[in-house]
Amino acid sequence: MYTEETGAITGILLNQETDEPLENLTVFAATVSEDNEIISYNDQTSSRGHLLPENEGRFTIKQVKPGRYSLALWTPRSSLLVPDPESEDEASAILVTVEPGKVTDVGTIHIAQP
Repeated sequence: MYTEETGAITGILLNQETDEPLENLTVFAATVSEDNEIISYNDQTSSRGHLLPENEGRFTIKQVKPGRYSLALWTPRSSLLVPDPESEDEASAILVTVEPGKVTDVGTIHIAQP
């Protein structure tokens, strides 16, 4: 899941309307700029986890380099940032700090079905 040089991100993503687990999606650790203005990921090289039906909304992104990240969901039709559940601003993206040798659990987050 992680090494002395990397960390991991875990959590649960649920549909905010039905409380059902999200599934068949890819969750990326998206890089955040120093000023929090730019969030980006590369679908070929960024660390990722998968929301599979048998995982009940749980995901793990393994071997993430230390740093600050947001979470991006990818579907064949679109991508979106996972909102910060503690912010009243619906446009704010969750920010996650990954430390080497540690697992960062973002808890359960309810979002709109992508």
